Amino acid sequence: MKWRPGRPNSYALRTTATSTAAMLLTFATAVLLGLKSSEVVLAVVLATSLSRRPQKATNALALPFIAAAAAGIGTLMASHPTLGDALFTVCVALSVRYRRYGALVAMAFVAVLITPADAAAPGWSALIALIAFAWVALTQFIAVRTHFTTPAPTQHPQPTPSPRAGTRMALQMAAALATAFALGRILYPDHWPWTVLTTFIVCSGNRGREDVVHKSALRIAGAAAGTVAATALAGAFAPHNSASIAVLLAVLATSTWLRTYSYAYWAAGVTAALSLLYGYYGQTDFSLLSTRLTEIALGAAIGIVASWCILPIRTTDVARKRTAEALHALRDKDAAAFTHALSRLNEITPPLNLHRRLTRHRRGETPHAADAMDAIRQRDAKRAREILAAISSAKAGGDGRHHGLKHRGGWTVVRDDTSGQTHWTAPTGHTYTNTPDTWTE
Repeated sequence: MKWRPGRPNSYALRTTATSTAAMLLTFATAVLLGLKSSEVVLAVVLATSLSRRPQKATNALALPFIAAAAAGIGTLMASHPTLGDALFTVCVALSVRYRRYGALVAMAFVAVLITPADAAAPGWSALIALIAFAWVALTQFIAVRTHFTTPAPTQHPQPTPSPRAGTRMALQMAAALATAFALGRILYPDHWPWTVLTTFIVCSGNRGREDVVHKSALRIAGAAAGTVAATALAGAFAPHNSASIAVLLAVLATSTWLRTYSYAYWAAGVTAALSLLYGYYGQTDFSLLSTRLTEIALGAAIGIVASWCILPIRTTDVARKRTAEALHALRDKDAAAFTHALSRLNEITPPLNLHRRLTRHRRGETPHAADAMDAIRQRDAKRAREILAAISSAKAGGDGRHHGLKHRGGWTVVRDDTSGQTHWTAPTGHTYTNTPDTWTE
């Protein structure tokens, strides 16, 4: 059966099985080495994060240093909160601006937020990171060699944001984290990491402000379901019961598989796993349920405000850029590049489809960026270009641009003076209607 993006399938299940094997092997190694509980948790978190993408040999060199640095900053966050929080914020913001090892930095610093207060020392963190990396790399290698999974496709150079866009996203992340640390420590001094973690999640991989809103909604919905279920389940296990760790690993494996369908499943699974983790350490107080949900909502709100108010980036602009990349691949008849571009479009499809539905009445027949993405999936490059041209012209809104496009691009434009609507007819016969915004005094 042909794989359709966004749907769980047998290949995703096999990939999840490989990731689960790496997590189990890492967990068993940590236990056999006699590591303390917080270090075992760190090992599992690192293995879970590393399993999400193919690992390169160069990561084995960088990861121990990044893990050690993150652990050192985590120690400072406990002993000198102001300094530790500031260093955490700066390091994460710099990883957003300079993205070479951004994924590794994000993974290591998330682990700092998740692990308990008695976190591993920097030296042990470096060793634990190597153990997790070794098992993940080995299981991925065996899975490929035995044809259980397929090799990762040839990696095309990942388009990185322009310096200006990268700086904007870094500033958004820095402002959001600083706010989350301040409000989290003031309002929830004993459980502030939930606020910071949620803010970090909704702002990381920022693909525009609509994407942040969509991810925040899924995060809250998934976290609510995961917290309610896991808080009730955690009460069934005594503190330090190894059965709760087994359930935790099963929850992570299931949520990893279902992530291809919706981020909400991943959010629910991770939140449930964290709830089970706190239950393992004896924190099964049901009064924490409302506190966790409130902190998650606060963290999501902070991320939304930062993405909309601090040098915002529109998801529709990101969509037009990625659609143009797919059009170039179609023009060059580069199948691998087109597949890569299509996967990048799929990343922003859910928020754009939702935005298209919510704005359909206001837009009328005016095309949406999601329409161009649909045309790309049908390999209809000509129609995708027409839609992009119509969107750009509607956005520009100037008569001079309308006139130039009509004569140079083969379009015809008719304006209804009564309603103010502009009707665009493309060379292929498709008609698009641009309805002006209405204002109420």
